[in-house]
Amino acid sequence: MSALVALLLVFVLPAVAAAVLLASPARTDAADPSVDLPAVPPAVSPDLLIARGVACGLATWMVGSGLLARTVGLTPTSAWVWTALVAAASLVVLLLPRHRARLRAVLGALGRRLAVVVGLAALVYVPLGVAVLRTTWSPLGSTPWYYYGLARQVADLGSVPATSMEFGTTAPFLNDYHLFTTGTAMLLVQDPGHAMAVITMVTLVGVALLGLGAAALTSALGAGRTTALLAVPVAIASGLGPIRLAGYRPEGFALGLTLLLVALGVDWLRSGDRRSLVAGALLAATLSQVHGIAAVTAGVLLAAAALVFVVRGPRRAQLQRVGLGLVALVAAVVIAGLLFRGASGTATAGGIVDRGGLADPTWEFYQAARDQPSSIPPSNASLMSDVPGYLWGGSDWWIVAVLVLAGYGLWRRRRDPVARGVVFFTVVSLVVLLAIASVFMLGWQGYVPRRTGASRFLLETSLLAPPLLAIGLDCAARETWSWRGRPLLQGLRKRRLIMLAVLSVCGVASVLHTSLYVDGQAPTRAELTTWQSLPLTSKDVVLANGYTEGFIPDVTGAQGLLDGRAPYTFGSLLYRANGLFRGAQAFFADPAEHWDFLGQNDVTWVVVGRPDTFSLSTSNVWQTPRSLNALENCAGLERVVAEGSLTVFRVRPGAQGC
Repeated sequence: MSALVALLLVFVLPAVAAAVLLASPARTDAADPSVDLPAVPPAVSPDLLIARGVACGLATWMVGSGLLARTVGLTPTSAWVWTALVAAASLVVLLLPRHRARLRAVLGALGRRLAVVVGLAALVYVPLGVAVLRTTWSPLGSTPWYYYGLARQVADLGSVPATSMEFGTTAPFLNDYHLFTTGTAMLLVQDPGHAMAVITMVTLVGVALLGLGAAALTSALGAGRTTALLAVPVAIASGLGPIRLAGYRPEGFALGLTLLLVALGVDWLRSGDRRSLVAGALLAATLSQVHGIAAVTAGVLLAAAALVFVVRGPRRAQLQRVGLGLVALVAAVVIAGLLFRGASGTATAGGIVDRGGLADPTWEFYQAARDQPSSIPPSNASLMSDVPGYLWGGSDWWIVAVLVLAGYGLWRRRRDPVARGVVFFTVVSLVVLLAIASVFMLGWQGYVPRRTGASRFLLETSLLAPPLLAIGLDCAARETWSWRGRPLLQGLRKRRLIMLAVLSVCGVASVLHTSLYVDGQAPTRAELTTWQSLPLTSKDVVLANGYTEGFIPDVTGAQGLLDGRAPYTFGSLLYRANGLFRGAQAFFADPAEHWDFLGQNDVTWVVVGRPDTFSLSTSNVWQTPRSLNALENCAGLERVVAEGSLTVFRVRPGAQGC
């Protein structure tokens, strides 16, 4: 498949070349032996070398795609020329005589380590992976259709459009996920015949990145190789990992980037190796154009790490590293912002509609999209109380036991510098994240800005669990295990491997729980065939009994009246969407009484899907009348299709009503 070849050439091959270039031992500064700091290893750990290479590979793929879209245009020719240039440059680096020894090491030790980490992540992800790969004709869930539509529009035009059609009107193109969109669009132009395979591939890359990021951050915080592996099943199977990695989403892809960036920043602070700083700067530039909340979270975790290292000294050297690191990372983000005309989320962040109570249009959108009556939005406390269940609901049966055991280990080894360091880092990160969350919770009245603090930023705290639990479990493993005076499981390595096996089994069970939830959240092949058989054009406007996000234009090319983003930061579009939702619900309840709704919005087709199916690729399907008689007996509508869960009507030209 062309997209897979392109990804290997523009991402994997330059990642290997970068790992070779950055594989020399880290520079170690002389430090006061009395300072309570984790020892700096004599050479860079394999996980951090992999992180450096991956950072550079991501930059050649994603930043390269963004530059093509901003300059010569994103076409098959330009994409393949860029891919060929990157691959050729990578091969030159790899074939240089002075790099042969490093290449053997990279293909040997680093290759084995990469296979172990990615293989472990894939093993835990298997239940979800089966669901994703089985649904090769469609992404799971409705929101991925919208993100795919963004990439498809960029691929079709060859650059980022100024506008798009949403909710039956022209709206500014949502460019908040710039490089995620252009990176996918680049693969789409290189393999236009396998669109769903492309977005599945991007989803699976996100899984690998999360596993690599969890291991890299744990290693950067001072853990050994086996201990770092303990973080991988925790990251994949708990917290934000499972639900975000179930579909094609920028936030799922950004989870691994966040951990990789923090790992490189921590390595810079520990060792002073500029190679990690350079790779981190490239990754910061990329992440700032992929997902804004993830980028802010990475900044918070890096700030927490900087504070830890400054407090624990040597202060002067650490302040110098913090200052240089801050300049490098901020400069990278600013340069990326200038190149791509803004960072992720910044273009619309100032447009948040801030009204509380029954007049809150952001909460009304949430309710109207689900055909729920208007109501008072939930409080901050209510939103916060939902976070633990969302993060740990599928893994609470084992994650609590792991947390207790890890806490016991950290307490028993509280004088160990690695244990103290990870606890300090976690606590400071939590405090700063809560401080940022409180700004949103207390600074606005509206549901969505408050939700950003009370939910979205709090959800990001799950990224702190993998290194904390891994190091805590390692501390517990180093304790003496006995029963009635008899030693149990003698050998530290044996205990670590048993822990890894248990975590993996529990992780697979948790991911299975998630896969059972998301499996089937896509239209069937037959339903898609029905959609694609309809004689629709780009001028047609289709009304469906649900909020379809981006499904209808992606599948048929027609306009979906109720397709579009959640326009929380676009006031006029938000009010329009709310009005369309309520108007459509009134029409389906009584077509004769509300016939004018169709004419006012130039509707040419009406589609009814059953609420218990995903024939509209969404769970937000409204209950239809007890029968379709009202629509079928309407003189202004002609039934065209009635197959399974779909009933399709054409609006008769010139019809004046039912």
